[in-house]
Amino acid sequence: MKNFTSKFVSLISAAVLAVGLLGIAPSAHAANADAELTINFVGVACEGCTVTYQPANADSQMEKIKNSSVTFSSANGPLQAGYFLINNPKFAFIDAATAITLQYKGKIPGQKISRTQAIDSKRAYICWTGTETQQSLRVRLSTVTDTAMTGGPTKAILAWAQPTPTGAKGPISRTNKGRVMLNGDIGCSS
Repeated sequence: MKNFTSKFVSLISAAVLAVGLLGIAPSAHAANADAELTINFVGVACEGCTVTYQPANADSQMEKIKNSSVTFSSANGPLQAGYFLINNPKFAFIDAATAITLQYKGKIPGQKISRTQAIDSKRAYICWTGTETQQSLRVRLSTVTDTAMTGGPTKAILAWAQPTPTGAKGPISRTNKGRVMLNGDIGCSS
C-alpha cells in the first residue's frame, strides 16, 4: 500500500507540474495572434452597409457588413484607439456620418440600452480604447426619421453597443435622436 501511495503521489505531482507549466507558458497561437475586433450587428438588417474604423494617427479601414459582422485587424501591433462610422447606402444623404455609440452618458459597462433609452440620451461616447488581443462588440441597429438633403423625411441608421462595453471613452459628444453625427474627426487618442 505504501508503494502504491508513493507512486500515486508522484503521478499527481507530475500532472500538477505539467499543468502548471502549460498554464504559464504562452501558447504559440497567442504569441502570433493579430490584434482583432469583430463587430456583430443585431436588429435592422444592414448587409452591405459600410463600417469605417478611424484609428488615432493612422489610416482608416473600411469593411462591408457580411453575415451581420465586420472584422478589423492589425498584423503588426495593437488596434489603436479610434471610432467607428456606419453608412447605409439605402438611406438618403443627410450630410453627416453616423458614429457607432459605445456608451451613453450615465450608463455603465455591461448595461443593456433599449432603443427608447438610446433615442432619449443627449450625450454619448464613441471613442474606443483599442486592443492588443482579439475582442468582439455587439451593436444594435435601428432606424430613426431624419431630414434628407432634399428637405424631405428619410430613414437614418441608429447604432449603439449593446451591452455597453468597457473601453468606451471621451470626449463626450452631443447626440441627435441617440446618434452622434460627425462632419470631421473627433480626435480619439490612445
